[in-house]
Amino acid sequence: MNISIPKSLYFYLVSILIATSCFSVKFINSYDEVTEKTIYALQEDVTRILVQVESNIDKKESKYEHFALAYENIKIKLQILETRVEALDKNRIVKNEVSELKSMLNNMEQLHKMGFKSREEIALLKQPVQSAFGAMIRLQLAIKKEELKNKAL
Repeated sequence: MNISIPKSLYFYLVSILIATSCFSVKFINSYDEVTEKTIYALQEDVTRILVQVESNIDKKESKYEHFALAYENIKIKLQILETRVEALDKNRIVKNEVSELKSMLNNMEQLHKMGFKSREEIALLKQPVQSAFGAMIRLQLAIKKEELKNKAL
């Protein structure tokens, strides 16, 4: 069985293939240095709290009251980050990550207000927090790498 495709249809299909190969589909916004730096700053602030609480777990220096200002500063940075990612187009993935991080840090603050009793509690909290930051940073680095690769072409 021999199927022949009319030349006009063949030309049309090839034209579409060539035209679409010149496009790049973009599901996420371009790299944003401010977003990346804010994520790193937040990670540093949160890590500082966790390390200090863990180091002083048996002392009153580990109590929430000693970290209230640090939590306030984290909330300010989170609000700035949230506003920024909301303002950028094609940023749904980053918006979701920021929303999840905000929820996680709110939960961390509530747990801290109730009081940490052991280093094991801190260790259980550290892992998901650091994983969340790791995922956010990996995404930012991937966006940055892709943008640099596209500029080189």
